[in-house]
Amino acid sequence: MEKLLKMLPKSNHHMVLTVLLALFIVFNIQIPLAVSQMLDNPIAKAIVAVGAIALLRVNKVLGVVAIVAAYMLVQRIAEKTGTIYIKRHVPSETKKYIDMQSMDSVGVSVEEEIINNMLPLTSNDDLFPPNFKPTQEELHSAAKL
Repeated sequence: MEKLLKMLPKSNHHMVLTVLLALFIVFNIQIPLAVSQMLDNPIAKAIVAVGAIALLRVNKVLGVVAIVAAYMLVQRIAEKTGTIYIKRHVPSETKKYIDMQSMDSVGVSVEEEIINNMLPLTSNDDLFPPNFKPTQEELHSAAKL
């Protein structure tokens, strides 16, 4: 018990921060939607994680409480914005691709079979000369196509 008391923060502001973070963990304090939307990106989550780990260097108890509070903050943000539900219920692109491959069990489709059985196209342009003479108007310095 004395070791735990020795590990507690010595300075008053560290103790206040530890108590505030513990209250944030214990009570289900909701994050405002505007703040949640602002913090619901990988960069902001990384900054929160780095801040919590930095507090671990200040004091071990404060750091552990800060890491737990950072985890709870990220979870509450994901619930508030709905990203946690999207990750749970919307399949990933890999899963969609695997499902589509399992449905594509037909070897050769009707279209492919008809195209494979078609005779090759031949050009008869050389046999019959055209019965018209093309005319060309003034080009007005345009390039010929």
